[in-house]
Amino acid sequence: MFWLYFPGLFLYNFLVSTGSIGAILPGGGAGFITALTLPVFFMQYLNSKRFILVFSRLEIIFLSIIIFSLLASGIYLSLGIPKQLTLEMFSRSTGNLLVLLLYFLAAFSLNMDSNIFMNVIVISFLALSALIVFNVNWEYGLLSISAGYANHYNVDENASIATYQFYARLYAPLAILVISVMSSFIKKSLLIILSIICMVFIGARTEMILMILVFPLYYFIMNFVKASKILAMISLFIISSGFIILFSDIFLDLISLNSRFSTLYDLSSDGSLNERENALQFSIDEIQESLFFGNYGSYTSYGGLGYYPHNILSAWHNYGILGFTQYLILFCMFLFKTLKISLSRRINNYSRAGIAMLIFSFIALFVAKECTYPILGFGVGLLSRSNE
Repeated sequence: MFWLYFPGLFLYNFLVSTGSIGAILPGGGAGFITALTLPVFFMQYLNSKRFILVFSRLEIIFLSIIIFSLLASGIYLSLGIPKQLTLEMFSRSTGNLLVLLLYFLAAFSLNMDSNIFMNVIVISFLALSALIVFNVNWEYGLLSISAGYANHYNVDENASIATYQFYARLYAPLAILVISVMSSFIKKSLLIILSIICMVFIGARTEMILMILVFPLYYFIMNFVKASKILAMISLFIISSGFIILFSDIFLDLISLNSRFSTLYDLSSDGSLNERENALQFSIDEIQESLFFGNYGSYTSYGGLGYYPHNILSAWHNYGILGFTQYLILFCMFLFKTLKISLSRRINNYSRAGIAMLIFSFIALFVAKECTYPILGFGVGLLSRSNE
């Protein structure tokens, strides 16, 4: 089922967006595939525990976030909160939480100790990368199949075309899995560069920046007592910088063409960033008015469903101080477990990928993503398996 959801959903939306096949599944297939795979992932999760429900502390706090947030969303729906878009807010909240849970459960379907399994993941990652690179429209430097850019294909105007965020959420976990377990430093560096380029083509600015940051930070956190590994981290920066300098003209031309990245030259002209700043200030004001309970979905009456704060404060806004505190506890537990693994040197593929994915996710939560950012769940699931 892992293959059906991650490479499968990406490939399906790619084929629909290019007009190669009709839109067989509603809404890009995400809801249908989630409903299909979630029960299977859950049974695999129980099977991984041999149906003995003993949970790690990391799992307990993560599952408490899911259960608490689902219950709160249900209670608010019964109370008719928010007053506008009540059902839509409930659907969005529960849908995001279920996808977050799915990513967590998906981590328990992986067999990262199997060379065959990992080789197939590498092949899948390279295949998706090739699809991205060879389907760029060079007039605007973006993936041609992203929503709003597929109009030159013969696509049914009623077909649901995936957004760049959708592609990024499917591509990023595969990239982190592959890069984390790659033993060769040269191969790891090349794959990081490939991932950064693909994120530029997808139009995912946050994920592109995170791909630059996550592995140097991973090296630093896991090897801050080993000078040789710190030297490797510095070398990684030098290699990446050298690559950018070597191809700087091409890179700058690409950025200037890419409508998602050209605004990085002048952030004040970035309408998306300005709107996010307004949404953040609105959220801070709402939280100050109700510090304990927050104000679930109040932004729907001000700017619609998408006017939520694009950071961890979305947990406080929607689920109060208890919801926010759960995320802080999860972050502290992640730091504690990572430090413990780093000092003990008991590192395996699950801990490597889990720590890298959680570094990626927590930075995203602190600066740019909603509290239900699904890659967080994947990282928690992988790190929970690090003792296996």
